Amino acid sequence: ARSAHRSRGLQENQYRDGLLLALLSVWPIRRRSVTALTTEHIVATPEGFDIHLRAADTKEGRAESAPMPIELVRYLSVYLRTVRPAMVRESYHNGLWPSRKGGALGDARIYAIVRHAVMNEFGKKMGLHDFRRSAATFIAIDNPELIGLTAGILSHTDPRMTQEHYNLANSGAASR
Repeated sequence: ARSAHRSRGLQENQYRDGLLLALLSVWPIRRRSVTALTTEHIVATPEGFDIHLRAADTKEGRAESAPMPIELVRYLSVYLRTVRPAMVRESYHNGLWPSRKGGALGDARIYAIVRHAVMNEFGKKMGLHDFRRSAATFIAIDNPELIGLTAGILSHTDPRMTQEHYNLANSGAASR
């Protein structure tokens, strides 16, 4: 029974970590914001879910929201209905990312989970901020005509940040 419980706990952790990575891949929010996420930030809609960040949850002090991509709606639904409640157990909290012991994960642990998962899967060291850089670089290289979207995706208020990503991506493409 102990082994089955441990195995189920590992599966729950893997599910949580996979969902975390998938979310960061489609919405590369800052470390502070991903750590701040609670079940209250998730709002059911007819199409699936929206994720709402309060102004206090963002570096810029501006509220943000994004729809959960349709490809991830089923996984988030299972997570909220089954996986997360099993992880939280008796220690009730509304943190979206519970730890093995039931409490909410802190930012250092979320960072470690992401680095470990990416290293294991791809053999690359990649932190949370690298998801943000990757999104900007992807747009700059594959869709330079859409570079204006980068500021919104990364929540940059200074257009020079977008220009830096664009210039970096172009210099990398030119060197190849």
